[in-house]
Amino acid sequence: MTLYWNDGRFVAHAGVSAFSHAVNYSCGVFDTARLYPSEKGPAFFRLDDHVNRLFAALKTVGFSTRFSPARVHRAALKLARQSALPSAYLRINAFLPQEQLRVYPEKREATLAMVIAPLHYAGKLFEDGLSARISSFRKASRDAVPPGVKFSANYLQAYLSLREARDSDFDEAILLDSRGKVAEASAQNLFAVKNGALLTPSTKSEILPGITRDTVLRLAEDLGVAVKESDLSVKHLSAADEIFLTGTATEFMPVTRLGRRHLAVGPITRTLKAAFDDVVHGRHGFSKKWLTSL
Repeated sequence: MTLYWNDGRFVAHAGVSAFSHAVNYSCGVFDTARLYPSEKGPAFFRLDDHVNRLFAALKTVGFSTRFSPARVHRAALKLARQSALPSAYLRINAFLPQEQLRVYPEKREATLAMVIAPLHYAGKLFEDGLSARISSFRKASRDAVPPGVKFSANYLQAYLSLREARDSDFDEAILLDSRGKVAEASAQNLFAVKNGALLTPSTKSEILPGITRDTVLRLAEDLGVAVKESDLSVKHLSAADEIFLTGTATEFMPVTRLGRRHLAVGPITRTLKAAFDDVVHGRHGFSKKWLTSL
């Protein structure tokens, strides 16, 4: 049974008016988190970072809420305990529920809602990896849309690029930024490996500075893997030895086909994936500060 938390109440169903501001104008922000089985039982990975990012997004878009980050944190833990799931995906939505058919509403107090449920990204196995193509859609300029905010409306280009990819028999789309540099996948950060060094677009590009991305960067530093955050061209990506994508929903997935080119799941990808698995399952030194047990 799927469980919901809606504005302070645990409910069996969560609904919103078809004419709410959220539906009419995509006025909402969201964040997500993962629950993993660990040696001490189910635990959320970097829950505070996800909740804090949600509240930063609320501030950026000018929404108010009667809930504190601590209250949302406690509700997430209680929701997870009630679900009795050993592993799951948590989605937190903050949106404007009132019916008001105008772009800028007078009232901007957001409803907060959470759901927790199992999720396995695209049914793909790590060893098989993903196929990806360069999308004809580009990321919106940071002058038009703040790229670091998980605003619902920002994901239209993700949907369009993913539809284009799936229609042409690819699993994923890789989008360029407004300058024509490699940005990210439809909803994942991107990493490439060349000559043993880890390469990833910097936050100067129109990317979301993902929490899983940050985890990978810290793990690479801990393992002594050279890291370079800089602009990547399509030529750089096409010449990469390894490519992988990261995100809360995707977790950690290699790209094994880019266009017509096939790639192996290489040693740097495997090493970082193993370290990531150790962290989220409580077997790493970083687990203590990043896992929140139920």
